[in-house]
Amino acid sequence: MKFTASTRITRNGNQDWLLPIHAALYKGFGGMIFGEGLILQNEPADSADITGNLGWLRPADAKAKVFPLGFLKEVVAMGEKYSFTKTTSLLSGSSTTASFTQTIAPVGGVQISQGGTWPSSNTPMLTVPVLPGLKLSFAGKTGVFKGTVPVMVNGKAIGIPYEGVILSKPLTLPGGTNPVRGAGFMSKDASLGSIEISVP
Repeated sequence: MKFTASTRITRNGNQDWLLPIHAALYKGFGGMIFGEGLILQNEPADSADITGNLGWLRPADAKAKVFPLGFLKEVVAMGEKYSFTKTTSLLSGSSTTASFTQTIAPVGGVQISQGGTWPSSNTPMLTVPVLPGLKLSFAGKTGVFKGTVPVMVNGKAIGIPYEGVILSKPLTLPGGTNPVRGAGFMSKDASLGSIEISVP
């Protein structure tokens, strides 16, 4: 899900910046994401540049294929400044090709792990053998990766789209134990799940 918001930032007692968020979601039936202030850390070092908690409201909609009852959840937000150089592998930080593992965890399904390589051209390649129907692409300008993953729906394997973002540095996501270099999700009809890209 993508959204944009404009706001005015303020300082907190630690001299970090506070960024309040309020953005409308879901055209046609409301919904929003909101929070009193994400923290833009003054000296992030190896931690996330942006941290904080947000509220995520999706109103009930009987016609919706996903979450027809709606929800109100508190979510942990993390972010960082994104930097990209065309001739440098984003995952290795140099001209050296990096190996990576893509982990796909469908809700209620079997976790999938797929290896790959990330060269200086920043065109990721999945390592043979590749799970039939699994695809991965990356756009350097935006930091967004996309693809499809085969998921069994009503006894039939269909390609479910997914997308996420590549991080400029390793971060440990909430609830995780190992640093990751990319994170995203798949969400279509009844198929939900998380996507992570990590480097050994």
